[in-house]
Amino acid sequence: MATKPQRTIPVHVLGDKRIHLAPPHHGHLKQGRLKTLCGKIAVSEVALFAAADAKAARCKTCFSQVDDFGVMQKQRG
Repeated sequence: MATKPQRTIPVHVLGDKRIHLAPPHHGHLKQGRLKTLCGKIAVSEVALFAAADAKAARCKTCFSQVDDFGVMQKQRG
């Protein structure tokens, strides 16, 4: 059985103005407990249109792990 690709959600973290990505918990942010792809704690969701407009303010570590649609790339290993 093929697994469904996991789409990420754009999030903010404390003390950082960049946009990060996190895997959703049942489609939403699990506030205070959800870690971003770079390992920081997510504190709020970012509107999708805002994330698209702010390409310069993206966390390079988080966005290097997803494709153009925000779906997590398979890890080679």
